[in-house]
Amino acid sequence: MKRNISLILTAVLIFAMVFAMAACGEKPAEEGTDGTPNPMTEYSSIYEINEMCGGALVKPEEGTLKAEKFFVIDCGDYKIAEYQFSLDGVPFKFRFSDTSEDISGVYDGDDTIFSSNDKEIVINDEVKAARWFNDGQYCLTTSDVANISDDAFNSLVESLKALSGLIDWSDTYAMLEGEWQDSYSQRCVMTLKNEGDHVGIKVHWGDSCASFVEWNMTATAGEDGTLNYSDCTKDYITMADNGDIVSSESQKIDKDGYFLYSAEKKTLSWE
Repeated sequence: MKRNISLILTAVLIFAMVFAMAACGEKPAEEGTDGTPNPMTEYSSIYEINEMCGGALVKPEEGTLKAEKFFVIDCGDYKIAEYQFSLDGVPFKFRFSDTSEDISGVYDGDDTIFSSNDKEIVINDEVKAARWFNDGQYCLTTSDVANISDDAFNSLVESLKALSGLIDWSDTYAMLEGEWQDSYSQRCVMTLKNEGDHVGIKVHWGDSCASFVEWNMTATAGEDGTLNYSDCTKDYITMADNGDIVSSESQKIDKDGYFLYSAEKKTLSWE
């Protein structure tokens, strides 16, 4: 899969590359049936909506997942990340926001609320819902009350509650894998390869048709959404007309660096 790259070289010799990915899969969505305000925008992965809203929604570890969709709901003063999925045939909405406002859309005076020290549970004839706080507000709801028992719902809540706050970066590596192309100079290509617990990165810069520079590094995820590396090498290569390598010089880069992914802008920036 090819994606666009943006390249910027600053006047003070601070080297910065911005790799911009076309926003395929990002589109406006309809207003939620629970009256959630627009705009509601669909994204292509759970990582992207977590990045947009600062949360750590996770996927259930057991059962058959289907019909997965990922949204960000702009409520003006705050945003809600919403992960929709079907688990063993039962549809759910799993939300996160850093607001203290109720983000479930189901609480009212007629609800039966069971409170404990660490969560709230709502169960009535129309909905099963749970809400808890862990560096923000999480909420799981389903309107298919007939096809999931109270015990099964509570078990899923406890599982997601235990996992909330933990991001699986292996999904991120897989999402970023592929070829990124420079949209400004048309001279630079970056390739990312998912290696499971890290990502391999190669940046190819063409000085001319006969010479080019390549940077190679391995990066791992940081807690702040960065891909960090400390093993960068820079290779200067000159080619003959027949494709043979005339000269090659390798240089070890002593400085650490990182790439920062922006879900909103669909970019990777290299600092």
